[in-house]
Amino acid sequence: MLRPVLLATVTLLSGCSVLPSPPQEATHLYQLQLKAPLGNVASTPPEDRQGAIVVEPPQVAAGYDTTAMAYRRTPWEIRYYSLSRWVDDPARMLREALTSALNQLGPFRSAFASPAGIAVDYSLRTELLRLEQDFSNAPPSRERLVVRVQLVNLAHDTLLASQVLELNTTAPSEDAYGGVVAANTALQQLAAEVVTFCRKALADQARAS
Repeated sequence: MLRPVLLATVTLLSGCSVLPSPPQEATHLYQLQLKAPLGNVASTPPEDRQGAIVVEPPQVAAGYDTTAMAYRRTPWEIRYYSLSRWVDDPARMLREALTSALNQLGPFRSAFASPAGIAVDYSLRTELLRLEQDFSNAPPSRERLVVRVQLVNLAHDTLLASQVLELNTTAPSEDAYGGVVAANTALQQLAAEVVTFCRKALADQARAS
């Protein structure tokens, strides 16, 4: 008769706990988003703008094709914040930012992420090589944003220019939010540099023709 009583007691204890559940910490979601003005880059006058460009979906290096926010404490190890994430894949937010910058500042008449049958003259191809908060050196930490950019003339299937752009911006605090602030500062600088990169490539093309 003792065995059923013991089994019932174990069942009751396993099903009901007198201790309250620990509160669940909320995940923080962050954006990569442009804010005007973009550095010291002036807008291309309408009469000087030429052609249309498609901003292709970026390629992404291993370890950064995720909404997890990366950071580094040693040269060879990537870690991720557990309660802080990007609201979308960084590559998609990067593409939106570059499309917006090219529409605002030129040197093209129009820039599209998805041209949907519209004829375009140029293609901007990018590869996100690094986006991480780097703690491997003495404080303050720095956000590293590294992107390879290529401008292609589609009419002639010609690579006009290729460059690796690397931005290192100081984080205002040694936490995930500090990395977010620094990443958005780096994005502003990157967008301005991409506009300058495209202008130079078109100018070199004009001189060579």
